[in-house]
Amino acid sequence: MRCKGVRPNQFTYGSALRACTSLMCLGRGEQIQGCIQKSRLAKDLFVHSALVDLYSKCGKMEDACYFFESMAERDVVSWNVMIGGYANQGFTDDAFQLFRSMLRQGVIPDCFTLGNVMKAFLRGSAMMKVIQVHGFIVQLGVETHNDLTGSLIDAYAKCGSIRIAYHIYKSMPKKDAISCTALITGYAHQGVYSRDSFDLFNEIHQMHLGLDGVILCSMLNMCANTMSLDFGRQIHALAFKCQPYDDVAMGNALIHMYSKSGEIEGANSVFNEMKQKMLFLGHH
Repeated sequence: MRCKGVRPNQFTYGSALRACTSLMCLGRGEQIQGCIQKSRLAKDLFVHSALVDLYSKCGKMEDACYFFESMAERDVVSWNVMIGGYANQGFTDDAFQLFRSMLRQGVIPDCFTLGNVMKAFLRGSAMMKVIQVHGFIVQLGVETHNDLTGSLIDAYAKCGSIRIAYHIYKSMPKKDAISCTALITGYAHQGVYSRDSFDLFNEIHQMHLGLDGVILCSMLNMCANTMSLDFGRQIHALAFKCQPYDDVAMGNALIHMYSKSGEIEGANSVFNEMKQKMLFLGHH
């Protein structure tokens, strides 16, 4: 396009930068940034948001922050990009502080903002912050948004409040695979091997919400730690139907379940059938 002498506009640059972001191709993105700086679009809001997104997704938060701070005006999209960047890089406090700055400047958060903030909390225990964001979700009337509900369930479970997570799940008018996976992995993460977790798994199966490797591995670990061999065998049968049999994580979970239940022949059979093997340190 440039060789033909056609002048790019903000959408051209934005699209090209987003292509670089999806490919994690920082070098090409920097070349495009050089072209932008020489153009009349050096301060365009749309282009700046794309630059912030590129640098934040590529882990260059200082550069992302520079472009964010240099923006003459910021819309909710640009705030979301920056908060999401901090969340993805594991900077929980920075993500929350930026969220508070956004509120102070009178910018109304949307579902993507709240989802990014919740994503930051999933990397650590921040119970009071989770409660505050939960309050914003209710205040904005978006508590029925399933992606946010799944993030809330995950965050509460990882903060040790499995009962609150379960209450949120039960209050959902329509259950989905995201929230179910979040709650079951929460049970497994907290070491809560109650009847509730097994009942929840049966509920998912009956509702045909879909069983992925995360749910199945979590359930196998619960079966291992409660020595529920019969239930573990049922999970094995489901895993055989739902997951590739050469899945390493699934194979390790099955070996762990059978060996802890004293079924060494079953563990050995799974081990021999695995096409790929790796070092696995079992749970103690």
